[in-house]
Amino acid sequence: MKASPPKLLSESDDDLEFGAFCFRSRWFLLVTAIAIAASFVGYFLDQAVLFGYAAFVVTRNKLSVGALVGRLPSKYSWGPLVLLAIGGLLYSFGAVTILVYPLYHLDSEWVTAMLETELFRDSPLKLFVMAVILAPLLEEIIFRGLIFSRLTKKWGMAWGMIVSSLAFAVLHLDPIGAFVFGVTTCVLYVRTKTLLVPMALHALNNLLVLVISSLEESGPIDAEFITQLAYAGLICMTLGAPVVFTLLGRWWPSKGTPLPYDENMAGGKHPD
Repeated sequence: MKASPPKLLSESDDDLEFGAFCFRSRWFLLVTAIAIAASFVGYFLDQAVLFGYAAFVVTRNKLSVGALVGRLPSKYSWGPLVLLAIGGLLYSFGAVTILVYPLYHLDSEWVTAMLETELFRDSPLKLFVMAVILAPLLEEIIFRGLIFSRLTKKWGMAWGMIVSSLAFAVLHLDPIGAFVFGVTTCVLYVRTKTLLVPMALHALNNLLVLVISSLEESGPIDAEFITQLAYAGLICMTLGAPVVFTLLGRWWPSKGTPLPYDENMAGGKHPD
C-alpha cells in the first residue's frame, strides 16, 4: 500500500488542528512536566523525553523532517549571526542582573544560595554534548519547528512567536533573555526557512556561556557584589540591546509571510 505523502500545514483534516500540527496543549504540558521531573534524575533522560515527544508529533502527523528543518541558504553570511550571538549574550546577562538585584533585597539568603549553586558540575565533554549539541538540536525542533509553527496557524505569526518564546523562557534560568532569544530564533527560522541557522545561533550562544563560566572566579556574594553586578549588567544591556533589536527590526517578517514548513513543502526545498 502506498504511503501517504507529507502534509502541508494548510491542509484541513477533521483529526488535525490547524494543519498537520496536532499536538494538544495538555499533552505538551504533560510532557514538559515529565521532562522537568526527569531532569532531576539526569539531563540525558530529560532530553530523551523531549526527543520522544518530537518524534511522536512528527510521526503521528506524517510531517516531512526535511521540510521542517530546511536547507541552508546558498552563500549564507554568518557574520551577522556571530554579532547577534554576542549581542544576545550581553543582553541576557544584563537581564539576569535586573532580576537578581531586586530579588536580593527581598530575600538575600535565597539569591545567595542560588548564585552559589554550581551549575556546571559535569565533565567538560558531557557539558559540551548537552549544551552545544543536544539542547540546540532538540529545543529548536520543538519550540521553533513544532510549537511556533502550530501556534502561528492558530493565532498568527506574532502571537506564535510570543507564546512559544514564553514557553521556552519558562524552562530557563534567565526568562527575559530566553524570551528575547526565542523571538530571535523564530525570526531567523522564518527568514532563512531552515532550523539549521537557529540551531547554529543556539549552539554558539551556549558555547560562549560555557567558556565564560569556566573563566569566572567565585567570590563573596554580598550587597556590594550584587550592586557591582547590576552596574555591569546595565552596561551589557546598553551594548547588547541595540544589536539585537536592530537586527530583529531589519529581519522581522512582513504580514502574510508563510511558515517555513509550508514554503519548503510547496517549493520542494528540502531533502528527500
